[in-house]
Amino acid sequence: GGIFVDDGIRKSLKIAGTVRSHIVEQRTIVVDSFIPSSLQSQHDNLVNVALDEGSMLVFVTTKDEEGKKTASSLMGDDGNTSYSLQVIGKIMEVFGPVQRPLYVIRLPEPSTSSPEK
Repeated sequence: GGIFVDDGIRKSLKIAGTVRSHIVEQRTIVVDSFIPSSLQSQHDNLVNVALDEGSMLVFVTTKDEEGKKTASSLMGDDGNTSYSLQVIGKIMEVFGPVQRPLYVIRLPEPSTSSPEK
């Protein structure tokens, strides 16, 4: 699933960084606030201040030509592209240099549903 993104939401989203690592055993994602120059030169919706603990991070996805979900940088919107948000989670910790912080997101425990009898 995902959350449908209308034009107002899409324009308010900011690129906060890139995923640096995913530590599966600890259900942890580390996001580097570094934004590659290829994205910097194409966007005006970049975060220009460090985010705080509790800020929500999301992936923006769209469908490719084969109908598969793919990450999107919100580029090349022709008005017919539909986007959806995949919530990653809240920033639980901010660490590293002030000019280029890293953000830690802890993923929730997988749901454990017991089979019905």
